[in-house]
Amino acid sequence: MTTHNQINTLKYFVLCFLLILSSHAVALNLIDSYQIDGLPSANSILISPDDRFVYVTSRYDDALAVFQRNVETGQLNLIQVLKNGNDGIDGLDGVMSIAISPDNQYLYAVSCWFEQQSTFVVFQRDLNSGELTFIPPLFREGDKHGTFSPGMCSVMVSSDNQNVYVGDYPFGGITIFKRESDTGQLTVVQIKEDALEVGINELFFPLMAISPNNRHVYVSFYDQTGTNAAGGVVFYTRDLGLAN
Repeated sequence: MTTHNQINTLKYFVLCFLLILSSHAVALNLIDSYQIDGLPSANSILISPDDRFVYVTSRYDDALAVFQRNVETGQLNLIQVLKNGNDGIDGLDGVMSIAISPDNQYLYAVSCWFEQQSTFVVFQRDLNSGELTFIPPLFREGDKHGTFSPGMCSVMVSSDNQNVYVGDYPFGGITIFKRESDTGQLTVVQIKEDALEVGINELFFPLMAISPNNRHVYVSFYDQTGTNAAGGVVFYTRDLGLAN
C-alpha cells in the first residue's frame, strides 16, 4: 500500500478538479493539485459512484492509481498504484478509459496501442478501501471471448448494471457485453460495426453515453477520411432483451 508521503504536492496533474457542489455556486475554485511519482502521463479520471474514491489512468505508464477522497474537503490520499506487469497485473498496457459499475462492485478498463492488440480487463473493488483486484479472464482483440477492433478506446456501464459497452477505434465498432452482477464477469452478446450504413467511414475515438431510462445509446464520432472531415453523433436504441 502506498502512503500519503509518496505524493509530491506539485502543480502538475489535477487542475480545476474540485467543483463547488452547491446550488448557489457554479464557479470552480482551485484547491490543490497532485503529481504521482512515476505516473507523468495521466490521461483520464473517474470518481466512484459512492463518492469516496478517485481513479486515475496513466496511458504511457500502463498504470492505474487509486485515491481515497475526503467527501467534506475533496482532498485526496493515494492508496494504490497498479502497473501492468507488476504483481500479476495484465491488461493496462496503454490504458485509455475506465468505468465503474453503478453498484460500485467492479471497475472496467480498456487499453490499446494501435499497432498492438487492444485489451479489456475487469477489477473487483474493495468497498471499504477502494483498492482494486485483477479478475481474469483478460479480453484481448481477436481472442476466444470475441472479436474486437484493433483499438478499444472507451468503456461504459449501463445504469441498470446489465451491460458494458466498449467503443473501438478506428472502425466505429461497439462491443456489447452482458454483465453478471454478482461476479462482474462478461459475455459478448453483440458487436456493432455498422457505421458505414449511415455514411461514416471511420469513427475515430468514439465516446458513448446512455440515457437515464436505459433505452438509448449515443456515440460521438469524428470521421477524418475523404476530403471533408466531419463529426457528430450516432444514435442507437437499446434492446433491453440483451440485458436479461
